[in-house]
Amino acid sequence: MSKESKEKKKRESLEDIEENSMRIKEILQNTDVKLISEKGISEFYDDMIKGCRYDVKSIQYGIDMERLTQLFQSAFIFSEKETLRKLGYNDDINSKRKKVFISYCHANKNVVYDITDKLENCGIDLWIDKKSIDYGDNIACSICSGIEESDLAILFLSKDMIYSNFSQFELENVISNMIKKTIGWFIVKLDDINVDKVLPNLINYLYYDFHQDGDIDKIIEAIIKKIDKL
Repeated sequence: MSKESKEKKKRESLEDIEENSMRIKEILQNTDVKLISEKGISEFYDDMIKGCRYDVKSIQYGIDMERLTQLFQSAFIFSEKETLRKLGYNDDINSKRKKVFISYCHANKNVVYDITDKLENCGIDLWIDKKSIDYGDNIACSICSGIEESDLAILFLSKDMIYSNFSQFELENVISNMIKKTIGWFIVKLDDINVDKVLPNLINYLYYDFHQDGDIDKIIEAIIKKIDKL
């Protein structure tokens, strides 16, 4: 293994420590700070090589919002874009991290959130309605944009989704983009639904039967393998 490969593996392993990601998520929730998963350690490292500069600051566990605000005000100075560019910051660098679109029915949100929370803890960048659609947004337009900007769609199929207009809308748009080869998909069966009732000929595609398996760690591993192949 080359030195570069060893360094990359080391950087990626830091993100895979579940205890670290869970503590970070708890801090963010307690301080009402938004979690942004578009970039991770590997992307920040690559960006810095290309000219980006980031300030790094340790955040004390259990810190309250007032103290966190003071910490940011004292630690960071947010300059104009032109000033940052002169200092070597390149804001045009795009993240290479794959984005994953989550299609599900709200009736299944408990099991879906268990899976998607673990995916985010593994550093996966998700498009999911609970964080990607804001009050006042056009839901249909937001869904279409989310699908178009994603590299992979995870379709959680269940009997409930047959009666969900938005689930059907998402499925139709995912299939349309898949046919155009602009997005991949990963199908998850949550109950004993006949997948042909969701869409004719869908039975011809290999799907993950979570109803029979029920092992979250296994499905996370399978999804990550799929993402790595993109």
